[in-house]
Amino acid sequence: MKIIATIEARMTSSRLPGKVLLQAAGKPMLEHLVNRLRAVSSLDGIVLATTTNATDDGLEKFCRQLEISCYRGSEDDVMARVIGAAESVGADVVVGITGDCPIIDPHIVENKIRIFKA
Repeated sequence: MKIIATIEARMTSSRLPGKVLLQAAGKPMLEHLVNRLRAVSSLDGIVLATTTNATDDGLEKFCRQLEISCYRGSEDDVMARVIGAAESVGADVVVGITGDCPIIDPHIVENKIRIFKA
């Protein structure tokens, strides 16, 4: 069973555009989130689900730097984007994470995956 975390993120947030790449403690918020998810031992991978908009080209580049997968899909149909991201990496189980959760607790994510598996 391949368990993948999908991160839904885009640069065109209405309240704070570009927030996922804003710096905190010397790193972009998205990098903090990815590092926390990498601490979840039950995850087999991480894929960013972003849009096909040119404004999100920087997110695709950032994924290459972080060495995570990137899927680009509809801005309006977030669920289709998440499903497409999951399918693009062969996920059997999806752990959906929003890109504006840089301080997510990896222990809670791990615990929820273990509960699901049981």
